[in-house]
Amino acid sequence: MSCARPPLIACSDAEALARELAELRRGYVPEWTAPRGGGDAGSALDDIMARYLAIQAEGLNAMPQRLQLEFLESLGANVLPPEPARAPLVFTLLATASGDATVPAGTRVAAVLPPPAPSLDSAEATPRRAPAPEFFTEQEITAMRGTLAALYSIDPQADTYADHHAAAAAGFTVFDAMGPVPHRLHLGHGELFKLKGSAEIVLSFDFAPPRSLDAARTRRPLLLDWEYLSTDGWQPLVLIEDLTERFTVDGRVTLAKVHGPDSREDVVAGHTSHWIRATVSNRVPGARIAGEEAGYLLRFTPATG
Repeated sequence: MSCARPPLIACSDAEALARELAELRRGYVPEWTAPRGGGDAGSALDDIMARYLAIQAEGLNAMPQRLQLEFLESLGANVLPPEPARAPLVFTLLATASGDATVPAGTRVAAVLPPPAPSLDSAEATPRRAPAPEFFTEQEITAMRGTLAALYSIDPQADTYADHHAAAAAGFTVFDAMGPVPHRLHLGHGELFKLKGSAEIVLSFDFAPPRSLDAARTRRPLLLDWEYLSTDGWQPLVLIEDLTERFTVDGRVTLAKVHGPDSREDVVAGHTSHWIRATVSNRVPGARIAGEEAGYLLRFTPATG
């Protein structure tokens, strides 16, 4: 029996009904242990009953839809009344649009209606189409011609993120394949950071005053790995001296390029220059603590290897 034309009241053929009867009989007559199709009288009665039920199902499904609706209503299956609804909408500008377009709040939008349901009124030859429901936008939006430049999932508590830009067109799962957020400071200069051969860089840092007393009491030292952009990618710089006490006080940081390829010019964040950068490191620092009259002096030595 085909189940292609909805709505269907019953969708089981004689074979499926016979299998269902054979499974249910175990709960009613457990002493009936003969296998299905074993040729006994009970199996024959099962097949006869299944065929009768299949004929009934075909008759119910072949009824005019008006009679089917009456049958379903007699069972208490009524059509749900219309209710207010909300749905997300996507507005797309035409490729030939000359500029951005503003869609004000309260803009009327149309919905494609399904075909009308059969009428229960036998005197009416053609079912009446219900009036189209009216939908309105709730907020003002601006449809822009710009394209998506970046798409990230960020978890501030775990300090992790995921870049979804490459998979934006094909689909992606937010907060999936998260990795640690790289905390970096990029410094660029077209001449001062044009490094050839061996070179030494001295950076002077003056920090803004803390915004609160708690921030002034609690200093968060940062262990930084310094690099420069070379013709072979990012290469390490040697930390010679750090008078900022790991970026907690004003002072100078002295870096050295002992060997390695020359620097190269490239674009970072839309700016073309020669670049060095500092990345917050996860490695354990090497340090020596020495007693001083005013407290303790912490001397840092760069890790090797």
